[in-house]
Amino acid sequence: MLLLMGAGVITAIPLLLFAAGAKRISFTLVGFLQYVAPTIMLILGLFLFHEPFSLPQLLSFILIWIALIIFSLSRSWELLRKKKIEQQARVSENVEARSTRSGVFSFSPSPGRISILALKLK
Repeated sequence: MLLLMGAGVITAIPLLLFAAGAKRISFTLVGFLQYVAPTIMLILGLFLFHEPFSLPQLLSFILIWIALIIFSLSRSWELLRKKKIEQQARVSENVEARSTRSGVFSFSPSPGRISILALKLK
């Protein structure tokens, strides 16, 4: 009976640590990391324990990792695009702030492009 209770505690500790760690990183990274553990188990099973691995299993494994790579790249491109838009907005704000201080008007017709029409006040 004591062994059974100890097994419960030993099982609960990694789950609690995982939950605490998952709160500290993004959900995208948590999802990606959850594919790493089965991959490590697969590699150990193949090379350490010499488990059989059929062609359909290999194709499934490859397709899953291709999908993960596509998902990760699309997420990275989305984050880069957002950073670029934020950077352009900051540049536009800086140009407007400078032009207001120096007596120059600035004009930006669209949020994606920065165009400046400067007129000196006399």
